Amino acid sequence: MKTSLMYVALVILCLTVCYGAYPDSRVEGEQIKQEILAWLDSINSIQCTYRLRIEGPSIFFEEKEVKFRWQGKNFYYEALTLALDPASEQEHPEMIGAVMTESLLDGKFTLLGHQRRIVAEVNRRGFFDSSPTRQMRKMFHVQSTEKARKNATVNLTLGSILSLPGFATLIEREGKRILAYWTTLEQETATGLNIYLDEQNRIVQADFVDRPAYCTFEEAQQYVTGDIYRTIRLGSSLFLTEYTSFGDIWFPTHMREELFYTTDKNKNSSPERNEKFKAGEITACEFYAILYGGYVYDPAKTIVYDFWIDPKTVKLNKALKNSDFEIEIPPGTNVSDRQRKEVYTTAQETWLERHANLLIILVALGILGGVTIAGWRYWLGKP
Repeated sequence: MKTSLMYVALVILCLTVCYGAYPDSRVEGEQIKQEILAWLDSINSIQCTYRLRIEGPSIFFEEKEVKFRWQGKNFYYEALTLALDPASEQEHPEMIGAVMTESLLDGKFTLLGHQRRIVAEVNRRGFFDSSPTRQMRKMFHVQSTEKARKNATVNLTLGSILSLPGFATLIEREGKRILAYWTTLEQETATGLNIYLDEQNRIVQADFVDRPAYCTFEEAQQYVTGDIYRTIRLGSSLFLTEYTSFGDIWFPTHMREELFYTTDKNKNSSPERNEKFKAGEITACEFYAILYGGYVYDPAKTIVYDFWIDPKTVKLNKALKNSDFEIEIPPGTNVSDRQRKEVYTTAQETWLERHANLLIILVALGILGGVTIAGWRYWLGKP
């Protein structure tokens, strides 16, 4: 009898350590999901400057200083290249000091680049280089359900995924509170999030994940042998830290995103199971539920975006004008219009336009001088 009781106690202890002291709760999960959406919705605009470092197998590393603006569906950034890995800098020294400016205003993309020469493009279909704004877009941009269906999970945003049909569950694993979101769209995979929370329910880590293909939650439970919330294909992890209060809104001043790539190997894959799946002997749900529990990731292929925001430059919810998102293209610049498929040159400034400020000063001095001379003549009694 004592042996049986000890066995039960050990099982309970093991489950508590592995899965948390509290049962999974969809009620609390939904409440926290709404809190996160409300926090995201409370930020209507942002202006800030941050230093971005990107590391990866193809780029090694590069560092940029980025001036960023966002409001509604409008985005603007100006990125100054500060540093490259030694090999790239030696091969392309002109990249140091290069400036790329891009904007999205009223659905239209514009580009202005300063390197060896000035280049400009209007009516683009998208950003030429979205890397300087990747994490900010993950925070603030919300894609429609239709666009979310067509995009890979790693390219979706927090608000987009949490706005899709699905259910949220608060779970606890190894002492960490996690909001697990499982979408219920009728598609091959269930796009989802595993969001790690601090004591104030702020996001400290958001894992963008795919859950077993061709399965509902209930169907997947039949075949998953481990933790169903961790039976995933991990696309990226977004870390939000160094929260600072701006007015009554908490905002992270340090963000880091890691993008993961799987290897060709899968711990749960086998030729026998593959053949059974092809022959229709096992369902797609069973096949993928088992497969998703065995992904292996290649750390050598991981891409890391790491950036620090200067708190002194942060302005939240300050109304921005269209002019804040417009890019001024210098006179005499060759501009490529991607929509009309034509190239034109912006008009050169005339001599008067180039020296307008000087002329204003000279005229002002002339008027002032005239007034001064007239005054002296009056006091001296001269006509």
